[in-house]
Amino acid sequence: MNKTSLPCSSAAFSSLSADILRLGKHLRFQAHGMSMRPLVRDGDFVLFEPLADTPARVADVVLCRTGVGGIVVHRVIRRQVSADGCSYLVQGDQAAASDGWIGQEEIYGVLVSLERGGVSIPMRSLRMRLLAGLAALRSRQRLQNRNVSSIIVRLFKRLPVFGIFLN
Repeated sequence: MNKTSLPCSSAAFSSLSADILRLGKHLRFQAHGMSMRPLVRDGDFVLFEPLADTPARVADVVLCRTGVGGIVVHRVIRRQVSADGCSYLVQGDQAAASDGWIGQEEIYGVLVSLERGGVSIPMRSLRMRLLAGLAALRSRQRLQNRNVSSIIVRLFKRLPVFGIFLN
């Protein structure tokens, strides 16, 4: 596959990403930043698919617009359903605080796979869904109790089946 890049500003990337995913197309780009470590690392290639009419689930990693207008790759840690529709609390796995509540229309796509070192890692496998659930629980607990969060992570780092993604 020919790997080319298209440089653009953050605002242009946000608009372009939203448009591509709203058209029903997948979006692949190279992630930058540390807020989703250890799952998504700086330099990983991420592949998002559009949500369409399907609501995001707790533990999904989503590409979304936050309250300040920026676009981020963060995890859904809570979901609320009201007469107005669904709203989601999103947060980076390494962030100390959430990004706040956002509406369904602010979520452009959901992470379906990532590529690191030439290896593709599907997010829908049982192992990755378990890790996603753990990460969501950890973020929710972090908001309440940091000690519980660190115990959970240390426990899972010792399990070989999960340790490769957490170290």
